[in-house]
Amino acid sequence: MSNQIYTVTYITTLVITILYNYIKSNEMNANETKINELVGKINKLEKSIDVLKQSVEELEEKIDKKNSKLIESNTVLNNKLEDFINYSYDVYDEDDM
Repeated sequence: MSNQIYTVTYITTLVITILYNYIKSNEMNANETKINELVGKINKLEKSIDVLKQSVEELEEKIDKKNSKLIESNTVLNNKLEDFINYSYDVYDEDDM
């Protein structure tokens, strides 16, 4: 009888251990899957950030070019206006004489 109790206890322990390991294994696989999904999302976000940084850099370059053109255009316009004013004063001064 003692052997039978020992055998039943052993089998019960073995079955419980197998079930426990199976359940833990499934939980770990589920967690591993979730972790892999999160890592994938993080990688996508990093790529998106890189694309956004590149877009921002391109926009900054365009803005700098347009700003430079605007300053250059403003300088040319001011010079022309100054030349016109000087010419007008010269013509006006000649008429007075």
